[in-house]
Amino acid sequence: MATNVKLHKGDNPTFDDPSLYRQVVGALQYLTLMRPDISFMVNKVCQYMHNPSKYQWVVGKCIPRYLQHTKSMAFVISKASTLALQAFKVETGLAA
Repeated sequence: MATNVKLHKGDNPTFDDPSLYRQVVGALQYLTLMRPDISFMVNKVCQYMHNPSKYQWVVGKCIPRYLQHTKSMAFVISKASTLALQAFKVETGLAA
């Protein structure tokens, strides 16, 4: 999802089953712990949990499809024998 997408209501009809929308979006919120790449999209659809429209439902259904096609991606937390903090410096190319 592009960062400039606006999910405004406009003239879209209200979604028939708001509780289903809330259940699906709630499950997606849980998935953001292991898949931080969907955090932005989930945040956008969460903004309409109080009164979702059919348009937000269609957008929300795109997230599980995205997850289906990117099964191999995951945030892996494994047990390590030592505690080590790793940081990376980003080179901007600007003169200091």
